[in-house]
Amino acid sequence: MINVKMTLFAILLLTCTCIGISEGESLQIEINANSSDVEGKVFSQYQVYDASLNIGAGFLHSSNDYWISNLSIAIMDEIFISALTLGVGFDSSFGEIEIGDKDYDLLALGFLVTGQYDFRRISSVLSIPVCTYTSFSFSPDPLGFKDTTKYIKFTFGIDTYIVTNAAITAGYRYIEASFDIDPGELKRSEHAVFFGCKLIF
Repeated sequence: MINVKMTLFAILLLTCTCIGISEGESLQIEINANSSDVEGKVFSQYQVYDASLNIGAGFLHSSNDYWISNLSIAIMDEIFISALTLGVGFDSSFGEIEIGDKDYDLLALGFLVTGQYDFRRISSVLSIPVCTYTSFSFSPDPLGFKDTTKYIKFTFGIDTYIVTNAAITAGYRYIEASFDIDPGELKRSEHAVFFGCKLIF
């Protein structure tokens, strides 16, 4: 059963973070869903010398008995060509996952690698309104807290821009969490395909 107090605490924390995020130079709001999950994300971008600092927050709720919130920070920069952007940073996750008839607390700090390829930047003459993105975060045992011993999250998506600042998104998400039990370790993984909308201000 989902812990209501922990859920409300995560929503409050993310709300406060989102208020700070909204002060950035660029604000991105995204909502994704499928038959069992709903996910909301907010990202803000700040210019730091020749690179950009991306700060994000997200909340994922599933009817399959789990919820996960996260806060992330990454430094991103163009690599080789203007269409390709790569970044590295940190991603913290906080939530609750039910396995069997028991709830396990998820609390982990992970390393984050992210990137995107924006086809709109390939040519000023022929602009393709598509952008692909991916992110991978990994939390090893020393960076897992409470019940958590390991946490992995991988996301890949495609944005199709219907107007300059709005896109229809489709993607794939994989999460895997391992928890310490006596004796041994318990693991749960989830795959999901999602669809949603993204607005950029």
